[in-house]
Amino acid sequence: MPKILKEPKVLTDFNNDAVCILPIGFDLTDDKWNKIWALHEKLNRFMGHEELLELFPNDESLKPKKIKPK
Repeated sequence: MPKILKEPKVLTDFNNDAVCILPIGFDLTDDKWNKIWALHEKLNRFMGHEELLELFPNDESLKPKKIKPK
């Protein structure tokens, strides 16, 4: 898996249940991987955008995009 995602990625657990959806541009380092799984084990449910933003508040890929009008 590439480090910086070029397309959205759905992480699943061993039961093939969705854990979270990572956005385009997300830099998936080993440290972030471990934090995602640690929080998933704690919550034991799908993690939405808000939980990812709390885990990684400085990650630009999780912040709203400004679209320039045409």
